[in-house]
Amino acid sequence: MIGSIGLVGINRPSVQNCLTDDLTLRLFSEIERLEEDPSVLVGVLHGVGGTFCAGYDLHTISQKTFSRGSRLTRRILRKPFVCAMNGYCVGNGLELALMCDLRVIEDSCIIGFLNRRFGVPIVDGGTARLPAMVGLSRALDLVLTGRQVTAKEAFEMGLASRLVGNGT
Repeated sequence: MIGSIGLVGINRPSVQNCLTDDLTLRLFSEIERLEEDPSVLVGVLHGVGGTFCAGYDLHTISQKTFSRGSRLTRRILRKPFVCAMNGYCVGNGLELALMCDLRVIEDSCIIGFLNRRFGVPIVDGGTARLPAMVGLSRALDLVLTGRQVTAKEAFEMGLASRLVGNGT
């Protein structure tokens, strides 16, 4: 916490902050805790170690049953949340960013649904939220091609609220 700002960090920098079932459940619990705390007025979701989130950890899917019990990114947040996007913000990481009310993106951030290149579906609300933010044509471009998008392009298409320098 910084004053009335609640911080939620994704802290798996050794694997580019890739999500697992356990980490998703912990994020869900922390966000719920902040939403219930009357002293918290706004939340900031960020990644630790130079990357916001490079998606779901595909190695964990191959090792066990894929449950994703909490469906974190399908929920509607009760308090305003800002996503601090840096490094990679792809796949499920981008879906986390889309869940937030505002997105602040660093110059060198790369975004996209790169998982689509390998046939991995977008399952956590991204296909509903993305067109509402950037329009159907741009959303289809990102979803169907699975291409990388620069921070500048993301800002210009309306995916990010602010474009800032690296380390800001």
